[in-house]
Amino acid sequence: MEIKSSVCSKIGKVRATNQDNYLHNGIKIRDLNNEDTGIVTCKKNNESILEFIFDGMGGENFGGESSYFLANEVKNTYKNFLYELEDDNSDNITVINQYINDINLSLVKNNHKKGVGISGTTLSGVYIINGVATVFNVGDSPVFIYRENRLEKISKDHVQFIKMDDGFDRKTLIQYMGLDIDDIKLSPYIKNVDLKKGDKILMCSDGLTDMLTEEEICKIFFSENKGDKLVKKLIDTSIKKGGKDNITVNVIEIEDNDVESNYSVLKKILVLLFVVFVIVTVIFYKYYVWHSIVVNWGLNVVMENLDLLCLEYANY
Repeated sequence: MEIKSSVCSKIGKVRATNQDNYLHNGIKIRDLNNEDTGIVTCKKNNESILEFIFDGMGGENFGGESSYFLANEVKNTYKNFLYELEDDNSDNITVINQYINDINLSLVKNNHKKGVGISGTTLSGVYIINGVATVFNVGDSPVFIYRENRLEKISKDHVQFIKMDDGFDRKTLIQYMGLDIDDIKLSPYIKNVDLKKGDKILMCSDGLTDMLTEEEICKIFFSENKGDKLVKKLIDTSIKKGGKDNITVNVIEIEDNDVESNYSVLKKILVLLFVVFVIVTVIFYKYYVWHSIVVNWGLNVVMENLDLLCLEYANY
């Protein structure tokens, strides 16, 4: 199975800073000095893949610092976490739960050290191995699967809505990374999904889903097949519709190695047949031209001699 992942993060049109972040292929995160990133892509063949998205929250730029700190923390512990996930004797749900609470403790300690008040970040992760995706999240950065022209949400938002004095409902996170463990033990939502060739997984911050409905997102998936172009189109469309928040999008494509291999073999055969056709055509053309020249020369000789014979016969 071939897996291709494409990710990009943009500041949007309203926010002064980008408080989103991501971890791509275990090595790539968004630098705090780089508000917008280009589209980054990686491809894996019959290997596991582990991707993350973070959406910072908090006053001033504390949210951006929290998401950056956690992205960097995951980057530094990525290999050990992946090793535990790939261990046949381990239970992924237990491993993920423990890991989430461990890195949350690191973020809480960092916030206390810096004297930061209420600050934190969401976290969404997707781990894929042997045709199965394990999706886990804390907060409200959603994960979807696009299959057979349908978009389905496979994450769970940790939110509640509070009625305000002005009559509007305010969305409040009830779980997020940076929540002090003295208050509550984090319980990430975890779901396993069996994958099929042609599936696409969408990870994003709510800067995308606040601007686009699921129906609009589905239409974009229907209109575009390649992951990197999908990422660009999703972000561009949400910015055109207002871009009120930072927007980070990761599209993971599931492809079939065998189908790809068969296609490559067929392509090579067609190229070979074309080359043979060109060679035969050239040979035939050269032979035809040469044959025509010889025949025409022979006919001319015969006709000249025939004219001479006729003239001699007439004189005789």
